[in-house]
Amino acid sequence: MKFEPSRLVGFSDGIFAISITLLVLQLTIPDPTEDNLPAMLRATLPALESWSLSFLVIGSLWVLHHQMIALIKVADTVLLWLNLLLLMCISLMPWTTDVVDTYRQEPLAIVIFSSTLGIAGLLMLAQWVYACRDGILTADHVDERTRTRVKLLILRIPVVAILSIMLAFVNRSLGLWSWLLVSVLGAIIRHSR
Repeated sequence: MKFEPSRLVGFSDGIFAISITLLVLQLTIPDPTEDNLPAMLRATLPALESWSLSFLVIGSLWVLHHQMIALIKVADTVLLWLNLLLLMCISLMPWTTDVVDTYRQEPLAIVIFSSTLGIAGLLMLAQWVYACRDGILTADHVDERTRTRVKLLILRIPVVAILSIMLAFVNRSLGLWSWLLVSVLGAIIRHSR
């Protein structure tokens, strides 16, 4: 059975929006030990670091998801289930962000965070590969070059996840900030011929 992808898009947008909104609820003002706003802001920096990176990565995944779904003319049950599993990972991101903030010095926290994003990337890749398998689900104008470009854009997510996990055992901040490579790699892929 085939479906219009509009309900898939609406549900997905809702999950992405709720997940991004829940991220900010993790930010709290520490108990003031003294009336010193600069000290409070310094104490809040690690939480702001985790929040900002999570926001940007989830936002990047939302943009990528939006671009991918725009190239799909119809959905079927398998595509809906793959999308649901992807959204399960996205909905877990506020928790993984809190883990990274709470256990700042633990490489395992970055492993949990990056693994969740890496799995989300693999599920998005599975959606794309499935949709392109015989061209029935993709729009008529989707050619081989477009299929490859979207695949590369999606693949950067699990690649950065692996890199982030490896770097987390060398330097925690480097492991976390390596997620900025998602934007860099995206720009390179989009502007390559």
